[in-house]
Amino acid sequence: FVENKVAAIDTPGQWAFDSSSNILTLLPPSANFDPTKHTIEAAVFANAFVFVVSQNLVWQNITFRGQTQSAVLFQQSGSYSGSASFLDCNFYDQEANGLLIYQMKNLTIYNCNFDGQQNSAINVASEVMSITYNNITNIGMVQGHQNKGGGVGINLGGSQATVSYNNVLNMSYNGIVYSNTPNSVISYNYVNGVTLTMSDGGALYTYGQQSTGSHVHRNIVMNSRSLPWDGFSDPLAGTLSHGIYVDNYCSGITIEHNTVANVDGSCLFANSGGHTWQNNLLVGAGAEGTIMVEEMPGNTVDNNFYTGNTIYVRHPEDVGMIKEVSSVTKTTGHMAHYSNNLYCNPYGSIFFTWNNAGYEGGKGFQSWMAAGRDQGSKICSNKFGPFYDSGNVTHAVTLNVNPTFQKDVSGWVCSSCQMTWMQSSPVSQNSGSMKVSVSSPSYTQIQTKGMTCVAGQYY
Repeated sequence: FVENKVAAIDTPGQWAFDSSSNILTLLPPSANFDPTKHTIEAAVFANAFVFVVSQNLVWQNITFRGQTQSAVLFQQSGSYSGSASFLDCNFYDQEANGLLIYQMKNLTIYNCNFDGQQNSAINVASEVMSITYNNITNIGMVQGHQNKGGGVGINLGGSQATVSYNNVLNMSYNGIVYSNTPNSVISYNYVNGVTLTMSDGGALYTYGQQSTGSHVHRNIVMNSRSLPWDGFSDPLAGTLSHGIYVDNYCSGITIEHNTVANVDGSCLFANSGGHTWQNNLLVGAGAEGTIMVEEMPGNTVDNNFYTGNTIYVRHPEDVGMIKEVSSVTKTTGHMAHYSNNLYCNPYGSIFFTWNNAGYEGGKGFQSWMAAGRDQGSKICSNKFGPFYDSGNVTHAVTLNVNPTFQKDVSGWVCSSCQMTWMQSSPVSQNSGSMKVSVSSPSYTQIQTKGMTCVAGQYY
């Protein structure tokens, strides 16, 4: 659309401002609109604060709204210096960023709210950063006001960032970006709804040779959906919308104990090597496989280690567990190594696709294991599913054997019902499934038996 032209106004609610005459022209949203009964706000400042020197400055309980660029700007060249803290502040509807801060020595952003920025809520580069307990929503979501690099919740540079306990919801592009920010900790964040209008991004994203030594753990990320506006669609939308995305030239990052769900691309996407991916829960990827490893010319991808992850295919159209793609011929080494993972695909026998080192096409679990790519991993029964019951008492999924599991149900109270274990043999991990047949729907009571618990015993 054509912006800020009076002649182009043709839809109720559109407006234009003539700075030479200071006249604001508004086409009312309805025929009975009375401007005397409404408050009309317009931004008049590019930035609320601009500063080049900062020594222990503290902003607290301040609300910033409607700047035409960034609410707060700190930008200097040279070495990192100064310190600043933003505590309990609110940032609303900035055309660019809530905070744009470069070359800060020490920066704290705590318990602030950000909503409606069109570039990034937090766009900062500091030598030491603490960004915790912030709420960030609806970034880059106004059509025509964002760009390919915008629409990001938290965009980091510098080093030693601690980014924890933040809520990041509804991003047009990436959730948290920690590119070229070595030795950072990204933990306990909740990121829901990213790449909503763009692609080739993800909830947690990093890129660059300086992206080393970071620890990404115990985050919950979901819904990398890539739902572009009509006429604004990326032709690759969907297939490149990932959960945790480690892009080119990174190394030595540990990604563990994260939950990733409902993504259109891959839950875990590696475009570089030397990373450890362990003990993550991955549910429901799309076109690119739940785990994808990709190598492109000029970017060596070796020695990604995937250990102890649990992977569920959520839809029949999902590709499967693992997809490896290399556009170069590898003569030695592997892009990735796998061990002690649990793979669950109730919809078919195709689990893995790869074209690395001579293997091509879709493969079942036995072919995958026979290729020597995996050690100690297991698969679920193809009948696995929530509340699955074939009509007989049966185990729903075969997990790791745990001989100390207590499956004796004698002594439990079951009023108007009958209990049996859905696991018969072998007994599975730490829990298990109790099947309860109800004889009287109006009154059913289940109560644990009184007993002495033993250390090392699972109940």
